[in-house]
Amino acid sequence: FVIFAVYLSILGYKTDLVYIADYPFVGADAEIVQKPIVAKVYNKQLAEQGFSLDEEHYGVIIISLDGEYINDFDEFTAIWNRIENKPVDVEYIFLDNMLLVKSNLVLNSPGYDINIEPSLTDKIIFATVEEGFPADKADIKPRDILLKIDGEPAGYEKRTEFIEFLENNKNRSMVFTVLSEDGEIIDKKVELNGEDKDGVILGSSFSLNKPLQGTQYRLDYSDNKYLAGVAHTINVFGYNPVALYNLMKISIETKDVELASQSVSSIWGVGETLNTLVINRDYKNIINLTGLISVALAFMNILPIPLLDGGQVLFITLEKLRGKPLSAKTQERIANVAFIFLIGFSILIIAKDVWIGFVGDFFRGIL
Repeated sequence: FVIFAVYLSILGYKTDLVYIADYPFVGADAEIVQKPIVAKVYNKQLAEQGFSLDEEHYGVIIISLDGEYINDFDEFTAIWNRIENKPVDVEYIFLDNMLLVKSNLVLNSPGYDINIEPSLTDKIIFATVEEGFPADKADIKPRDILLKIDGEPAGYEKRTEFIEFLENNKNRSMVFTVLSEDGEIIDKKVELNGEDKDGVILGSSFSLNKPLQGTQYRLDYSDNKYLAGVAHTINVFGYNPVALYNLMKISIETKDVELASQSVSSIWGVGETLNTLVINRDYKNIINLTGLISVALAFMNILPIPLLDGGQVLFITLEKLRGKPLSAKTQERIANVAFIFLIGFSILIIAKDVWIGFVGDFFRGIL
């Protein structure tokens, strides 16, 4: 209670949780908000400062920018337009491990930095390029973003508008100015096909570059400050198991264990997270992590597993139902099975974290 009370007082009694499932939060005004997701970084210097997206981190949700919480893309755009070429505080969450980080970055420098820049929205982004067709001959690459055509800005409200443009310009030669994955702006000469080329004019699939947005809960305890720590403890205690259940359900339905495996962590994974928070001097989230660990341990302790308090409650309940206690030998057997299960599960989770945090980095470094 006290840990979360301190944490919330630092945050002004507002905090965010990733939306995974519907939940009836108590003692707080809960609002679902949409926050922009960065899926691509074009500025190498920005990536070197920690805002990196690669095999390890495949996306981040921007929580706040220049000290202001973001509720939708319009708010992001308004802040973005005023922070040009100056360092600002950026708070964001990595999508793969839900690690919250706060950095001071020049996020809107000259040129292009990230995929959700307002100037890059509604631009054509190429997906696949067919060999031997005009896009391939012009050396257009997947994930190139079309900025200009013959020097004129190229923006479209609908994907069909670009298709219509291609239809109206068959057999024409033009220059596509594109933004590459490496952040380079390159002019590429394109010779569009005509009717005699199997109906293929460009030879590339494409879509509109729309801002990706992540759904989050915004919890506001401003009207319940004195009991905020208690209320948040209850909310986290209840929401985390519900969220974990939904993640496992999705993993089973999609036959993808990665989603569920990312939702649990061992002491190794916690240590990695703590190390990152210390390096970034993110002390408020060190407090939050301490509270989350306390809640997780309390939840584990009430599970009906022998050797834990919840297991003892289970034995007492069975004794009441049966009218007599389980024999000492039966209790010992159940305890041994539970012990083997707990140790095995712990080893599995530690091995997963070690593989991701150490072995995976080692092999990525030598490949």
